[in-house]
Amino acid sequence: YGVTNGKDHGRIWRIAGPDSKPAPSANLSRLSTRELAREVGSPLFWRRQTARRLLAERQEKSAIPALVKLANTAKEPAAVINALHTLDALGGLKTDVIEIALAHADADIRRQALRLAEPRLEAQPRLVGKALLLSDDPAPQVRLQLALSLGATSDARVLPALARLARQQGDDPW
Repeated sequence: YGVTNGKDHGRIWRIAGPDSKPAPSANLSRLSTRELAREVGSPLFWRRQTARRLLAERQEKSAIPALVKLANTAKEPAAVINALHTLDALGGLKTDVIEIALAHADADIRRQALRLAEPRLEAQPRLVGKALLLSDDPAPQVRLQLALSLGATSDARVLPALARLARQQGDDPW
């Protein structure tokens, strides 16, 4: 199999083009709450995840307003999704923010919003109504997540919606 082939030639740590710039290094544990909230929207995966983890570990409730703004205004889907999950970890994810995410143009954000809405559906019938609007979503993974998420509530509107999804989307491999 050649697992050790090339071991005497060194290790390749990074392959980069001639115009690429190195990512700025930072010790994120030294950043302020405001700076960490901003890093949740970073284009760099490691920085997003680390900032999210640090805010959740520290239970930095003061970051909630900045994270709500990020969730509602960021252009990058990864930034919105990380802001939503960080808000959830901090106990600051409110129904209005979920509703905005359920109507987002990006299918991945709508799918994550459905997942985050699940524990709230039973207690919030209005949120069930917003989720049901996704039964005709153009993205099959959103429709699948809707079917899965609707199982978290006993709302009377759910069974007809699930039956309709099964009839209309039953042949979809998702």
